Amino acid sequence: MLSEGALRAAARRANQRLGVEDGDTCLPFHHMGGLAIVERCRQAGCGLWLQEGFDVAAVAAALAGGWVTHLSLVPGMLWRLLEAGVEPPPSLRMVLIGGQALSPALAMRAHEMGWPLYVSYGASETGGMIACESGAGAGTVAGRVGALLPDVRIRSDESGSLQVRGPMLMSGYANPERRPGQGLVDGWFCSGDLGSVDSAGVLWVRGRRDDVLVSGGENVHPLAVEGMLAGTKGLGQVALSGSPDPVWGTRLALFYTGTASPEQAEALCRERLVGASLPRQLIRVDALPLLETGKLDRRRLAQMAAYPAE
Repeated sequence: MLSEGALRAAARRANQRLGVEDGDTCLPFHHMGGLAIVERCRQAGCGLWLQEGFDVAAVAAALAGGWVTHLSLVPGMLWRLLEAGVEPPPSLRMVLIGGQALSPALAMRAHEMGWPLYVSYGASETGGMIACESGAGAGTVAGRVGALLPDVRIRSDESGSLQVRGPMLMSGYANPERRPGQGLVDGWFCSGDLGSVDSAGVLWVRGRRDDVLVSGGENVHPLAVEGMLAGTKGLGQVALSGSPDPVWGTRLALFYTGTASPEQAEALCRERLVGASLPRQLIRVDALPLLETGKLDRRRLAQMAAYPAE
């Protein structure tokens, strides 16, 4: 349950950070990432170019028109634009990346091609983004999200999970009686994301607590492994999942879209990973499973790891 005041507060602070004037969005309105953009544009009094789903050619054509200044994407969309060789026009001042972690390799590739990246972090429960990093190094360090937006407060609980408070926070999760407070603890939202804020006020996120895989008695964070392998020639896009194993606890499975054989993929992994983080299965797929938002579908990945032949 997000109040009008919370949406206004979230959009106002995002606009201050992003300098929104005109925009183009490929994100669906029934998710917070898309809905937040509408409120930002309404507050700024700017135009909005709405695509009917994500299509590389349509986005490239809109950018080539010369009037789009801000573009919102998830990492998978950015990857497809780079793979198609789409170059950012001079009119494009900002590409907001959100929805899931951006791999440093993909970020560096985008910077080299001149894409002006703004890498964000947020949630539906916070009305969208609450932290953002921009500039030449945006997204190039795994886990680094950037500075918090004004009035956002963050702390970590005993498990390392991030808790958030601020005027953009939800009233609570929806319920038939519309009672506020469900999902909040003393006014704090417990995100389930693992992370911390350093002495310079920069937010760092290591991944989700419920995504952690325990293999060989050690915690393995899929985002950390994916960040080490992303951009490796022959692997393409990568995603780590796992299935129950009587010896390891969890048998790690790496899915990749590149041209390497499983044997070659294993050799590439051994060059970059050690110990419990080494995947025991290397599975080549034509494409990684995605949710309709463009985010990685980790539930489907887990099913594919358990039944790789399906």
